[in-house]
Amino acid sequence: MRSPSIVPDAPGDIVSALNTALATIRDLVVYDDELQRWFVADEDDPLFASVPGLRGAVRSLAASANQSKTQGARSRDRRGRYDRRKVTRARAYLARRRDPTFAEDSDSDLKMRCGQRLVRDPADADKYLPTLQRSQAIRAIDEGLALIASGRFALESALPGISDKNRETIQF
Repeated sequence: MRSPSIVPDAPGDIVSALNTALATIRDLVVYDDELQRWFVADEDDPLFASVPGLRGAVRSLAASANQSKTQGARSRDRRGRYDRRKVTRARAYLARRRDPTFAEDSDSDLKMRCGQRLVRDPADADKYLPTLQRSQAIRAIDEGLALIASGRFALESALPGISDKNRETIQF
């Protein structure tokens, strides 16, 4: 036996009912600034007893909001790691660009060559960054050069008192 539907027959009324339901569900989830987490506002709300499955939907919304916030923090860290890798490749490219041996190479050919060479990983001195295809190498080195030009990543050798842990990739 089916329960009676609470959804009206007219299409405009359906949209209105769904908007009201969504607003109600959002109101049941609150953010705690002190704990920096999303929670169900009131687990004992009588609405949970009257609407089957509502409690699970609200808990799911709170959990997904917390996951979204956590994933955003991971993404920032990941972007920072990738930026450091791009800058390391760009520094290797700049070192080769200054070398008279590579004076005849075009910029794109030299970037490709630098992308295919082993460059130490800035996060782990025992590892090397993976080699890149031509277009990947050009894009990564161009982005690394832009980061260096922005001033976010100064050359370590220009900073007093800070040793350059990637000295073998930066040759002056």
